Amino acid sequence: MSTFAQPRIQKRKTVFPEESAKALICVVVVLSLLGILAFWIWSIRTGQLETDLLRLTFQFLLIVVIGGALSFVYDEFQYARDISAKQFEADSAVREAQRVLQREFLKDVIQAYNAAKKVRRLLRARAIHKGIVYKEAYDEHMQALMDIQLEFEAFRIRTENQTLFPGLEGKLKSIEEYLGNVLRDYERYFSSFAGQPPTHPLAPLQNLEEFTASFKPMTRFSEQFKKPFHEIVDALQNLIVT
Repeated sequence: MSTFAQPRIQKRKTVFPEESAKALICVVVVLSLLGILAFWIWSIRTGQLETDLLRLTFQFLLIVVIGGALSFVYDEFQYARDISAKQFEADSAVREAQRVLQREFLKDVIQAYNAAKKVRRLLRARAIHKGIVYKEAYDEHMQALMDIQLEFEAFRIRTENQTLFPGLEGKLKSIEEYLGNVLRDYERYFSSFAGQPPTHPLAPLQNLEEFTASFKPMTRFSEQFKKPFHEIVDALQNLIVT
């Protein structure tokens, strides 16, 4: 799965940030006022302010120069704000799309984990009795567990070098490998079931025995399966809300 590319918005060469625009407005106003003041003082001293040409020149400085300069600066300032708003909207859309993917991934991981726990309970209820494993039920539930283990392998592959799911690859690998060990017992011992109905002692199937045992802290089930799952859930929930 590829990461989202940041949307690109075409930029003009001259874009004034808000602070620069305000500063430039002040500079234009001050310089223009100083120019008009100097022109007005010079006109009074020379007595030429009443001439039509100088009056028109004065009006030009007052209206066209100042007004045009302020209009230009305002347009650039507004353009910069529009660009910023569009970029914010684009970034928000990308982030929301990422959250959708993260929520879907979280849902899929929870479903796969619960499916594995269901297999664990069914094995205890239907395939194992007083230290004996019954082949037919064992076969059925191991095939279901194989599909679940492949799901966790696919989850791990999706998170490889993926900034959308940071820090999850190792935790998913732990779950994948733990279930893989349970399936290795299945591959190794399934052909050695015997009797009518076909059975096998549980003790040699050490990974199956550990997987189906009552929960205890600091066991492989706890440290390699349950704990990584809860860490994955916490990490995804934190990603979704940020």
